[in-house]
Amino acid sequence: MDDDLKAILFGFCGLFSVGLLIFGCIAFFGSMETLEITEVGLDFDTTRVKIDATKLYTGGRHFIGLTHKFLVFQTNL
Repeated sequence: MDDDLKAILFGFCGLFSVGLLIFGCIAFFGSMETLEITEVGLDFDTTRVKIDATKLYTGGRHFIGLTHKFLVFQTNL
């Protein structure tokens, strides 16, 4: 294999790996949502436009998915 071709292939693989790492970090941290200590929330899937009412999330950081958000309700009156 030619040295120039090896350098180009090595550079492409390096850029691809860095891009994959950046995408993975964005997907991971984008999948987390937080609730304050005085809040509870229901999981709302924005892709299917569906609420998962089987679990009520309390305050803290939760891993719920990339296209999911919380429907937030206050617990103090």
